[in-house]
Amino acid sequence: MPHCPRCLTEYVEGVATCEECGASLAPGEPPQPPPRPALVHEPDVKLVPARTYQGGTAQMDAEVARGVLESQGIPAALSGEGAGEPFPLTRVILLVREEDEQKALRVLAEYFDKETPAG
Repeated sequence: MPHCPRCLTEYVEGVATCEECGASLAPGEPPQPPPRPALVHEPDVKLVPARTYQGGTAQMDAEVARGVLESQGIPAALSGEGAGEPFPLTRVILLVREEDEQKALRVLAEYFDKETPAG
């Protein structure tokens, strides 16, 4: 299956570009992501909000954004992670280390705030 080298999203055969970021797809399965750092358990780490996602797709949108940040070497966490919520969250805060905040904001803007051409 082809995959996006930026987002690591898998696609069915025959698709040539990523629907999220427009990158050309690479052949084969995406590489396995490195183990996710447990930011909430790091001593003396100050987490700050990078973005807030709301609505029915908040959890999914925040997880995609976290994946983009982590692909760029920026560890991230989601609010409520590990809380064992029985219902889907409709408000999720994407958290990053304070020292990563500016880089994270630039990466998120680059990936998600571009206007898509009409077509």
